[in-house]
Amino acid sequence: MDVCVTGGTGYIASSIIRKLLEKGFRVRTTVRNPDDKAKTGFLWELPGAMERLEVVRGDLMEDGSFDMAVEGVHTVFHAACPVFINPEGDPQVTMLDPALKGSMNVLKACAKAASVKRVVMTSSSSAIRYDYNRQATDPPLNESVWSNPEYCREYKLWYPLAKTLAEREAFAFAASVGLDLVAVHPSFVVGPFITPVPQSSIKILLSLLKGIHILSTCHQSVKAV
Repeated sequence: MDVCVTGGTGYIASSIIRKLLEKGFRVRTTVRNPDDKAKTGFLWELPGAMERLEVVRGDLMEDGSFDMAVEGVHTVFHAACPVFINPEGDPQVTMLDPALKGSMNVLKACAKAASVKRVVMTSSSSAIRYDYNRQATDPPLNESVWSNPEYCREYKLWYPLAKTLAEREAFAFAASVGLDLVAVHPSFVVGPFITPVPQSSIKILLSLLKGIHILSTCHQSVKAV
């Protein structure tokens, strides 16, 4: 197997899988329940899937869950992460724990697999653009900038907080074990989707048509991600 993509039924992950299959790669992807055909069936309809796609189990909250998934691959695209427009319940449970522990579970598996040469982590512009007194006229944000966790907590920005903490911890761990890690920071992702039901960003876009949601000025085509 060439490549592993975590969270295969997600919006970005499924687009990555489609593109990889188009380019002839052999792809292994993780989902929480590979036997749930209602959620995974669309992946098998992708051109090349029957010949070059493997779907295996992977749970962000389960230690060692990704060990087998990354074994023998040279590149891992970590795209699995919970995304909620308005998360219900305890954000520590619904957002923060899955983002932080999930990323670490994937990276620890990659560190143990001798075959993995690079990990590409899907982060978010939310991980770099939130802080006190940050203005649109400020210099462009770069790799040295992070969102301020205290600002995120104060304004209950749980998704930006989860992405910020997960990415910082991921880079610290990668540096400690010599793992080649790259993070990409898309913003509001729109564009064609192949999932059976619309994902969070598409739901927001649809809500705009109903006049019930105000859209941020940051946006990104899924094809660019």
